[in-house]
Parts: sequence; structure tokens; C-alpha cells
Amino acid sequence: MIEYTGFIYCPRCSKASLEQFYTNGFKCKECHFVYFHNTASATGAIIISTKGILLIRRAQPPKKGLLDVPGGFVDYGEPLESALKREVHEELSVDITDCRYLGSFPNTYLYETVTYHTTDVFFICHYDESQTLLPNEEIEEIVWVTDINSFEMNLLAFDSTKAALSLTKNHW
Repeated sequence: MIEYTGFIYCPRCSKASLEQFYTNGFKCKECHFVYFHNTASATGAIIISTKGILLIRRAQPPKKGLLDVPGGFVDYGEPLESALKREVHEELSVDITDCRYLGSFPNTYLYETVTYHTTDVFFICHYDESQTLLPNEEIEEIVWVTDINSFEMNLLAFDSTKAALSLTKNHW
């Protein structure tokens, strides 16, 4: 577990005395502080319109330049559905509607030197196409996929998104 975080020093006593504790935690041998690096929740919106399925090209690490769906991490105390709508609005300046649960998939997300294990929850959504898509600084470009069956899944940034789009083939 320590290799996922890169932590060397105990957050409580500052001693370099951490040891593995179960599969997702560490414990300080000096002050007995215990930390669990639990799974984080994230959302993804598979937005379907008359143009196809909306994908975004990531403008920032991790996986800069690869394709993804709009979405992101769930804030403390935030329901999944609210996080999904917030993230899409932050990234594209549009409001999504008719969001239906598709599925959830495990993922790993390396940011800086810390590996986060996530459970990514995907929803199939729509938006009013009279709204103008305004990508924020996290998005290099918007890409429309018109034929999911011939789409190259290796262009996607994350395994969880690959799994979700593969499952989408059955719904579209």
C-alpha cells in the first residue's frame, strides 16, 4: 500500500516508521497512527445526442491527449448524481438530463506520485442540443463518436471508460 502513496513519514509524528497494514493501509510503528487509502468515487457521463456519443480529449495529466467522457471525482457529502451534473457543467457549461445508471467499474488514477484506486460510476445522459458546449481548460477538444462498434477503444484514457463504452454498445 505504501507504494501507492509514496508516503515515507507518518502524518502524525513525522517519523519514517510506516509499515504495511492490511492491503490498503499503513500503520506507524512509533505512534500507532493508522491510515487507510480507500477507494475514491468518480462519475462519468456518456452523453448521447443526434451527433453521436460525446468524448473529450484530455488537456491535462494524467493521460493528457487521450479520450475520456466528461466527469470527475465526487466531493465529500455529494450524491453521485449531483457530482455527475456538477462535473459536466464545470467541464462543458451544459446541463445534462435523463441520466440513467449504466454501471460501475474499478480504475486506477495516477496523479503526481499517488495512485488512487477508484470506483467509476457511469450514466447514459442527454442534453438539450440548443445549449452551446463550452469546454473548459481541462478539455483539448470535443470528439463525437458516430459508430461505437468501429471505435478504437485503445484511444481511451482509462480502462473503466473502455468497459463503460463497451457496455454502451448494448444500449445504443
